[in-house]
Amino acid sequence: MLSSCIQQEIIQQFRVQKKDVSSLDIQIGLLSEEIANCEEAIRRENFSSNKSFFLKRLHLIKLIAKRRKHLNLLFVTATHRYYKLIKQLNIDF
Repeated sequence: MLSSCIQQEIIQQFRVQKKDVSSLDIQIGLLSEEIANCEEAIRRENFSSNKSFFLKRLHLIKLIAKRRKHLNLLFVTATHRYYKLIKQLNIDF
């Protein structure tokens, strides 16, 4: 989970309008930060049990799939924002 301070920073960085708190850009930004945190935890931990590794990996895969769905929707609705966001987040596909 992301702290509220980090969430507010991401909202400020990716918002489209002044009072925007839940646009696709923000959701993708939050998911990207959560994915980065999950990847770091997987790299950092020494997994003593296979179950622990499997559950963290499964969570990571679900987050990536959710971000991909949001990116596909953004591509269909606003292509220019999609390319801007891809460049800003350095996402490779």
